[in-house]
Amino acid sequence: DNGRGIPSDALSLVFQHGVSFGKDSGSGIGLTSAKETIEKYKGSLSLNSEEGKGTVVTIKLPIVSAPRWFKTALKITTSN
Repeated sequence: DNGRGIPSDALSLVFQHGVSFGKDSGSGIGLTSAKETIEKYKGSLSLNSEEGKGTVVTIKLPIVSAPRWFKTALKITTSN
């Protein structure tokens, strides 16, 4: 994003439950939940932030084969 960024001393804390930065009404569960869910699927979530410039969120997920039940195409027909 191009917001105000996260100070380096706060950056190490934003993945902890209950820690929020920059929002008075923040609950501190968003990044924590996202990171836990992504890691559950063998991925990673990282932040790179510079105060006054913004934050880059990087999400990496492994490439996997689609399950047998997954359809790669749908045939849609229309009738009057």
